[in-house]
Amino acid sequence: MRRGYGDLCDPHGGLDMDLQCNCGGSVMGLVVYNGPSLLNGAPIINVLTGYEDTSANSKTGSAVQSWILMRDVDPRDANKSGQDEAICGHCPLRGVANEDPKRKLAKDRPCFVVIAQAPLIVWKAFHRGIYETVTPEEAAQRIKGKVLRIGSYGDGAAVPIPVWNPLVAAASKHLGYSHQAEYSSSAYNPSLYMRSVQSLAEARLAWAKKERTFRVGDPATIQDEELLCPNVTHGVQCVDCGLCNGTRPGVGKQPKSIFIPSHGSGAKYVTQYA
Repeated sequence: MRRGYGDLCDPHGGLDMDLQCNCGGSVMGLVVYNGPSLLNGAPIINVLTGYEDTSANSKTGSAVQSWILMRDVDPRDANKSGQDEAICGHCPLRGVANEDPKRKLAKDRPCFVVIAQAPLIVWKAFHRGIYETVTPEEAAQRIKGKVLRIGSYGDGAAVPIPVWNPLVAAASKHLGYSHQAEYSSSAYNPSLYMRSVQSLAEARLAWAKKERTFRVGDPATIQDEELLCPNVTHGVQCVDCGLCNGTRPGVGKQPKSIFIPSHGSGAKYVTQYA
């Protein structure tokens, strides 16, 4: 296991531009949850970043990012060992846990998140004690009017819903995705999350329940119930689009579900989970 926390601007992992890093190497962040995962009880944290500046993420745009991490385990080790079930639950994009000393992460991992960048930087910053711990209500005042991205890494359903409610209420829009619809102990709520699915069979089960889905795969399989992500078709950023905000309660005709082609360094592994 890795020891020490090193520099925040990791020369090997790089600095994810969703974070704010000043010349002194500090990262602005708010800890809004530090407690047991609803998925398996392991200690986790939920940290908000990007609430005082703009994000350079070309797809999402300027959104408040939320990082859900194991509190006491380096995120790379958590992924490789399979302990990341605490934050990712049943998500098949985690890859295959292994003990291969030559590997730094899980095998055949399709997830697009580069763990050695933003998640690692946030985890190190937390352990340096440079983040402010606040209540969700206090954090809500800091993010008021901004777009909130639930689960920039990690699944929001690992965190109790009362943590998210004031944040979502204060935000102008929110984006959320979850693989935990069938995880009995999770805080999955279709009004907060797009239901992440890996196959048409899963999608159709969700549609039968009137839930909107987010599916990654081969564009040749897109269905009438789905819309190709506007970022792909027209370069629209998530903060301007806002379609990935779950199933809207009380709304008769819902927006279509969202489809996006496989992307990222692990895209070649996506089909084996479909």
